[in-house]
Amino acid sequence: MAKYDSRLYSSTVAYLGSLIGSSGTEVPIFKAPMRCRVMAVSLMNTAAIAAHASNYGTATCYNKGSTGSGTTSAAARSMTVAGGAVAAFDPYDLTLSTTPANLIVEEDEVLSFDWAEAGTGADLTLAAVQVDWVPHAHPAV
Repeated sequence: MAKYDSRLYSSTVAYLGSLIGSSGTEVPIFKAPMRCRVMAVSLMNTAAIAAHASNYGTATCYNKGSTGSGTTSAAARSMTVAGGAVAAFDPYDLTLSTTPANLIVEEDEVLSFDWAEAGTGADLTLAAVQVDWVPHAHPAV
């Protein structure tokens, strides 16, 4: 989990259930109650997922905007050898976008979680995703 003052942020956890990545599963996980900044996105799965060079899953958090058509990635991470394995019941932090504007979610915009597999990557089993966020009142990023 990201290291920041826990008194200043909120967490939202969305239960994903079991997702089959070969079908390109994308589900809504968060609706912004106000303008906010994403501080962390973590995947939690009930089963371990091994890292692999060619058979892996990729977790991506998209800002779908207020119309549901946005494609801006706020965070992503692949379970390649470099990306590391997922341990059961252990938060797997996605890598936040390095573009500050991609972390800003306007009031009523929706974040989604997408699970996609390369090769024969593993499906998610009774998974959840946590979004940590802080209010962001400043118009400039």
